[in-house]
Amino acid sequence: FPVTIGGSLTDVTGLSFEIQPFEVWKFEIRGQMSGNTANGQVHSMSVPTGAVLRSEDDSNTNTVTARRISIVNNSNVSSSTIASLGNTMFGFRYAGFVSGSSTSGSVQFRMRCGTAGDNETIFDGTTLVAHRLK
Repeated sequence: FPVTIGGSLTDVTGLSFEIQPFEVWKFEIRGQMSGNTANGQVHSMSVPTGAVLRSEDDSNTNTVTARRISIVNNSNVSSSTIASLGNTMFGFRYAGFVSGSSTSGSVQFRMRCGTAGDNETIFDGTTLVAHRLK
């Protein structure tokens, strides 16, 4: 960190964990983000083939007091656009559950800019905590 990303959905290095077949995990990512324009950013998770994802992205929208909660229940599906105020730092929380299938693999946090050509940043201090439930 910090990690700066453009207009394509991209893995954020360091915000991932491995699951084994048939495991169930709970995870939470908390951090700070900012962008160079008012076009915002979107978040996503990549999970192993056949795994079930149930998650939500709880983040500021275009003011420090307005919030948006976006439900994300499929691998590599983007949340609603958040942090749509240029050059302003916002907090975010992305949390949920992953139920593994017969395939092991990585659960990976991903993000992109709301508009190609912009830059969005995830800052130092952003953390991922994951607990195996089963």
